[in-house]
Amino acid sequence: MHPTDDQIKRYFNRQCTAEEAEQVYHYLIQHPEVVERYLSYDEWRAFTTGTHPDGKKSADMLAAILSKIDAEPQRQPVKLWRYISIAATICVFIGLMVFQLTRPRPQGQPYVVSKTHVINWQNATNHGNRVQHIKLDDGSDVALSPGSSVRYKLPFKNKTRDIYLTGVARFKVAKDKARPFTVFSGEVATTALGTVFTITAWPAEKITRVKLHSGKVRVTNTANGFEPQYLLPGKELVFNKTTGSVNLRRFTEQAAATKPAPAIAGTVKLNGDTLRFVNQPLPDVFNKLQQLYGNSIAIKADLKKYRFTGDFNIATDSLPVVLSTIGTLNKLQVIKTDSTYTIIPIKINKKK
Repeated sequence: MHPTDDQIKRYFNRQCTAEEAEQVYHYLIQHPEVVERYLSYDEWRAFTTGTHPDGKKSADMLAAILSKIDAEPQRQPVKLWRYISIAATICVFIGLMVFQLTRPRPQGQPYVVSKTHVINWQNATNHGNRVQHIKLDDGSDVALSPGSSVRYKLPFKNKTRDIYLTGVARFKVAKDKARPFTVFSGEVATTALGTVFTITAWPAEKITRVKLHSGKVRVTNTANGFEPQYLLPGKELVFNKTTGSVNLRRFTEQAAATKPAPAIAGTVKLNGDTLRFVNQPLPDVFNKLQQLYGNSIAIKADLKKYRFTGDFNIATDSLPVVLSTIGTLNKLQVIKTDSTYTIIPIKINKKK
């Protein structure tokens, strides 16, 4: 059957069906000169492809074209190049059509839309003359003093809660063991999991102070100026930005009333793995630790006037860590001999 002009055009435009392609193919085998009407010589030269037709079909087309060439009079040598071009063109297009009609169609790949979490910097400055409270999205509370400012990202990152402070602020941190809460104040970084502390850090002042009211915090120097310091309630870290010195000392909470507050009786509580001391004399603290950890603790110092408030986890905090923390806060040295820990005061060389 003679293919229509429209079918031949669809064939070269790769828009015909498999049956139409087969019909046009056989027709072009018998009438290769028809290609001239649909494809110019320049179009053929501009066409390139890496696909080759089926071997049998190539041979059939070549034989048909050669027979046509042999049948032409020798007086027309110019036709030889034209028919060779036609033969090559047919081979290229037939191969391309076979490839297009027989190859499996790739499944459409869905677009993957990545979710972008927009992080916004929040800046808060207290321009008033009273303490301003800022509620963070994790439940923590920041009591910002007049003239002070904080800067932080919302939302907090997955594993951190970072705050940048200028001035004075008291932080009541919501407990979240998976995300430490860190306040950066100049060169000092204070980290807590759930506690209450106050930081004083003015850029024009040479002293930075960290006061711990409850819980436990770790204070470090972002410039590696001093070793990490662990504070327990009632302790204050004083850092001199000029000299780089660090001093740990006790501080007294300001009483709201004019009358002195009554003395708090010392208590010791063990709730699960949490060991809590409240205003407990240091000798009693060491005795309790000796009982729980099963190691001997010898005290070679007068510690009757020393009292301690703080929490420890006896499942995760080893005895050397606990003793080192208490010793650092109270200027005591811990010496281990065999299975005995000896507590002695740190000797301070006084300048003459």
